[in-house]
Amino acid sequence: MERCSVWRWMAIVPGSLVDYEALKGVHYRDGRPGVVKRVFVARYDGPGLGGADGGRKMVAGVVVESFPALACRLRDVAFGGRYSCGDRHFSAAMLNREMRTISRVVVHPMFRSIGLAVELVKHLLRNAQTPYVEALAAMGRVHPFFQRAGMHAFDRPPLEGAVRFTAALEREGLRTMDLAGLKAERLSPFLSRELRCYLGRRKGGDHELLAEARRRILSQPVYFVWQSEWKKR
Repeated sequence: MERCSVWRWMAIVPGSLVDYEALKGVHYRDGRPGVVKRVFVARYDGPGLGGADGGRKMVAGVVVESFPALACRLRDVAFGGRYSCGDRHFSAAMLNREMRTISRVVVHPMFRSIGLAVELVKHLLRNAQTPYVEALAAMGRVHPFFQRAGMHAFDRPPLEGAVRFTAALEREGLRTMDLAGLKAERLSPFLSRELRCYLGRRKGGDHELLAEARRRILSQPVYFVWQSEWKKR
């Protein structure tokens, strides 16, 4: 498959929080990332855009790497409690020595759908300074770019009732992630009944109930982790 021509004028290089500040308004999460360690930025300097801001290269996307939070339940699942032993100071020291967290991946709307998020994450992983790199993504089921970049997903067990409803979706030829764009008008009588059964609600329109199902199923965070080759050996 031929790569998008935009990549001819794109470079991923070390950046700073100034680059993140330029794009934070288009990210779904508010607030500042945790204690930031590094930032990589994708700069575009191509035709039609490069000179629009006085000759400076345009910030097309950023990936922010931070020090890890001390507590993370899904990390405990993935690592079997490695970083949650009784000695809090020892656990914190080992975690900071072995782990970094991808706390933000932001792509400018003009550069979405070309795989830039995947390339930003791949670049960070190629330049990893620790044996492990993790990410916790609220939209991990809808936008699985961390997996496409080579990270492994550790999902939490399905919520009560969700297994039957997702099976009903599959019967209709739909995947769980298809909930993100599913319209109420497309619901069959069978799927409408299963939706109401899942939510335990008889009243309300399908549009309202679909929004609630999306919130419950798609907004559950997914934990991703990457392990360096030298650590595997």
